Amino acid sequence: MIYYYRKTILSFTQLISLAILSTLISCGENSGKKDDTPSTKDSPTSEQPVATDPTDKVEPEPYHNEAYVISLDLPNGWTALENISGSPVPVINIYKKDTGAEPPIHLHAGPEVSHVSFYPEGYGTELPHSQQERLLDKALPFPSPFDVNKGRSIRFLLQNGEAWAYLLRPQSPPSGWTEEGFIMIKYSLENFKTTCYEATSDETKPMDTCDPMGGDSVVYSGSVVEASRREVAAVMQSLSLSESDNSRPHIGDLIKIDQPLPNLDVQSPIEIKGEARGQWYNEGSFMVRLEDKDGNILADTLARAEGQWMTKEFVPFSTRISFESPGNERGYLVFERANPSGLKENARSFRLPVIFSTPKE
Repeated sequence: MIYYYRKTILSFTQLISLAILSTLISCGENSGKKDDTPSTKDSPTSEQPVATDPTDKVEPEPYHNEAYVISLDLPNGWTALENISGSPVPVINIYKKDTGAEPPIHLHAGPEVSHVSFYPEGYGTELPHSQQERLLDKALPFPSPFDVNKGRSIRFLLQNGEAWAYLLRPQSPPSGWTEEGFIMIKYSLENFKTTCYEATSDETKPMDTCDPMGGDSVVYSGSVVEASRREVAAVMQSLSLSESDNSRPHIGDLIKIDQPLPNLDVQSPIEIKGEARGQWYNEGSFMVRLEDKDGNILADTLARAEGQWMTKEFVPFSTRISFESPGNERGYLVFERANPSGLKENARSFRLPVIFSTPKE
């Protein structure tokens, strides 16, 4: 009992001493200092830049499209979908997979969808009907790898004045783009609501009778999901819209696919035929993957050369890939260049868009 009593008294004395010392230090630090708490008041001509999350340790996956000179890094949980070959409106969607989005992502995607989409040849359609304004003297909250034509670029606003989306047009079209090409950037929203106001009376009316083309106005309310804001900033920070190294051959001069053709229905098994230059192979073969719309691997196999592969010329190949259909949705056949060295600069791949058809019962 005596030992326990002395131990308690000693601990209590130590606690009192530490408390006094802590108070003195705190007073010394705060003496003569002004309040440095940053103001939350928004600037009328700029937005606070968004920092990427330094705690995210997952290595981003590089994405590259040679036809439209697009290079960027995909954040963890994001994927790319190309709707290019044979499409009247070429579009490349970079989007987050777990938002329930049904690709291809369009300009009027739901509030939960976060994406960065490229329309290198433009797209003649209605824009979202929320409040909007030209960029003009407004600053972007993320880095831009190109000069933005602010007179032709738009930011879309929530009721509280916060930007929820941007339409950006480059000042000078990148290689392969037209003057009408643009990038659509959209954050994910929470607590989302739309309200329609009559053109003549400013009275609210049901959304199903709303007529924005007739003068009614639509107001979006809600808030941007902060994680979405950081991820979009990371995509834009990694984005490059410039010609790649001229010493690097175009993908179309390395591999050609004869069967299947792009954007056509496929069923299991898929018969695959084409030709690739000798440097695409290693020991006479290379990997072919079948992915669903979210980049999940459904099946893979080796394509084998049908002839002497140790050459710089094109060598025919063929293979067959069996899979369980995920239903009526899009996917990709991915042809990976053999890269036994593992060096990033030697990694190349060709992605062929396909559409899975539902098997007949």
